[in-house]
Amino acid sequence: MANYKIEIRAYVNSSGAINPDDPNSDGLVGGWFRPEDMTNPLVTDAIQVAEFDFQNIEQEQALYRIYTKGEWPGEVYMIVPSIHDTRILNRALPPNFIERRADCGQKCQHGSVCRFCRLVADFAKIERMKVIKALKDKSAGN
Repeated sequence: MANYKIEIRAYVNSSGAINPDDPNSDGLVGGWFRPEDMTNPLVTDAIQVAEFDFQNIEQEQALYRIYTKGEWPGEVYMIVPSIHDTRILNRALPPNFIERRADCGQKCQHGSVCRFCRLVADFAKIERMKVIKALKDKSAGN
């Protein structure tokens, strides 16, 4: 698009994958990005303008600060409201999450079964992190 001087704009905090007739349409799959992804060339080479999907200016300003800082330790649904699962911790998602999602071709949105996003999200749930922390504490003698 650079040859045509066209800027690619994207709502970085919206999956765009909400369809009540599609079981994959829980917001987890789709084209959303984490703040940690915004410096990755997979994003910077493809998107020239990042926009936010939120209802008011205060939320948009908060998202701007979070995405500019490049990290979010909390639940993913708080920054990507189209994700309906409130238990997925962003800090528990793997650092290479964007690379895997960029290579997947979004097959899950075209009727194919992938399950990568769901498996990773399942691992990154608050309950699972509490169990892992308890096991680490126990092995450390705490």
